[in-house]
Amino acid sequence: MAPASLRRDSPIWATLLRLEASQEGSPTPSTSILEEESLPVLARRTITTLFFCSLAALGAFAPGGAPVVRKVTFSDPPGVPTGHLPMDGGRLFPTSQNFIEDDVFVEAFWLRNSWDAFDQGHFHHLELLRETFHGFETDTGFGPDEQGVYLELAEGGVFDLISFDYRADYSQSGQAEVFDVHLQVAPDLDPTAPVFPITLPAIEDGNWHTLAIPGVWDTEQVFLTATMGLTAVDQMRLDNVVVGLAEDVASEDFESASFDGGSGNWLGPWEVDGDVRIGSVIGEQSRVCRIKDSGALTRALDLSGLLNQRLTIEVMVINYEDDDRATIEASSDGVVFTPVLELSAADSDGVFHSHLLDLGAVAASETFELRVVTETSGATPDYLMIDDVVVRGVVTLGDLPVADAGDDLDSLVEPGADSALVELDGGASYDPDGVIVAYEWSEGGIPLADTPIATLDLDLGVHELLLTVEDDLGNRSNDGLRVAVNPPTVAHDGFESADLLGGSGAWIAPWTPAGNVMVGGGFVHEGLKSVRIKDSGSLERIALLPGAVDVRLRFWAWVLSYEPGDVARVLVSSDGIAYTTLYEFTDADSDDSYHYFDFDLSGMGLTFESGLHLLFITDTEPAGLDRDRFVIDSIEILGR
Repeated sequence: MAPASLRRDSPIWATLLRLEASQEGSPTPSTSILEEESLPVLARRTITTLFFCSLAALGAFAPGGAPVVRKVTFSDPPGVPTGHLPMDGGRLFPTSQNFIEDDVFVEAFWLRNSWDAFDQGHFHHLELLRETFHGFETDTGFGPDEQGVYLELAEGGVFDLISFDYRADYSQSGQAEVFDVHLQVAPDLDPTAPVFPITLPAIEDGNWHTLAIPGVWDTEQVFLTATMGLTAVDQMRLDNVVVGLAEDVASEDFESASFDGGSGNWLGPWEVDGDVRIGSVIGEQSRVCRIKDSGALTRALDLSGLLNQRLTIEVMVINYEDDDRATIEASSDGVVFTPVLELSAADSDGVFHSHLLDLGAVAASETFELRVVTETSGATPDYLMIDDVVVRGVVTLGDLPVADAGDDLDSLVEPGADSALVELDGGASYDPDGVIVAYEWSEGGIPLADTPIATLDLDLGVHELLLTVEDDLGNRSNDGLRVAVNPPTVAHDGFESADLLGGSGAWIAPWTPAGNVMVGGGFVHEGLKSVRIKDSGSLERIALLPGAVDVRLRFWAWVLSYEPGDVARVLVSSDGIAYTTLYEFTDADSDDSYHYFDFDLSGMGLTFESGLHLLFITDTEPAGLDRDRFVIDSIEILGR
């Protein structure tokens, strides 16, 4: 038989009788200190969690404090290469790609069909559109891979996952699939750990869609993994991952022994209906509120600007039978109340239980009401005890401003100079619901300028700058800008002459081809032409650079249909005899897209008096009609 009814000689029954006797005729709450042995069960707890999905507008930062809403945009993080190149210093794997953006540590991982064998972490970058994101995909023939993004706060601590943007692309296969994304909040990457499966609709409209995430609260880490429905030609794109730092916005522990106690955003005292009183007990709950038989307890609070609203409450049910009910309800207008927790005789065990309840579905207005209602038969004295009422969420202050640092810049120094004046323009930044009041340009955390448009004297090299804007509510946002300050171009060829004789600058002879080398369209990065080497072959040219310093080689390359064992190399030499390999392309680079390469030749021991010999060479084994191709475009040699 369920403990819905207590014996008259029960210690809890004796406690309640003393509590009743101490408060008979009392118009205001009074207290009674109870003997320690009278409530032996109060220290035992259980936890119940209920989730209600909610969509909420994004917020921002607390004025003068740390940001409470943070966004990962994958926007050219300093030091992180795009494509499939490994890095050092990952949390999960030592070679994962990783970076810190907006005080969030981000790591990409890719596990091919096995949780034991790490392959590589990777971020994708659409160079042409200057759009950054994380892409999920798999290799054809390998089956579904485990890959995704790991998030934690750079300084440690707990956070909420609020939302992310996604886009499903089927442009190559034309198939419509549904992607399953798993949210895992286990301390370590563990395929057996509980996950929150999220099914993304198969929407191929070319647009990004925002998905709000309910119930991922106060976690120290999140794994976003895609495990199903992915092929090499269909991808799920991930961007704008938003996390937030939650805090208590209203709490009540009844320690004041008054219905107007507690702290935070309460808009008034508790409204009491029926026999509702506050008393003292021995145990973890030194004072509690109890509702005898049928009654109600209601209080309003301000939840404006709050995301991920939730309620924690300690509840104990005593002596409930049959149709006796207690309900915790929430309302956004004080008229229509939505139940978020229902209690019955099955919960009548004389034990305090902790409940975590999602309020997001009903917390849509600034004025929010919380109500505890009991309906009992009154055949025997029925009691509902409540304590430690806490409303928690991510406090925001309006919409984030939008920082816009402009497109990445390439600047050339004047002959004989070591730096260049570069104009930065953040004037396109704006705030959706206010005005921007502060701008800051910085590099490596060092402020450089505080105006929307600024001119900086930057040394030779690549500079990763950050524009941070702040609005009139204290909200902040940032945008990255990559500025490459280069020596002048001394030789260039984009193959727009449609032959191997063109180009400009310090070339002293045409290109020398060997094997199947041709200039044509179809695989072009810019302009109308590029050069490609099919199967095995080579392409070489010499540039005369007497006395040159700060010499760099830059070009775009595309590898198609390479298989294991196929290679292409780019080499340089001072004399045409001893060559140094700058990079070796393999089947790992054969992803049917252009990639940008920039090599500093200054510290390689090369002398340029007799010229720089530039050689591209391929060694492949063609299979049937699937011809191997190595495509090159926009070759530049820079120096001064």
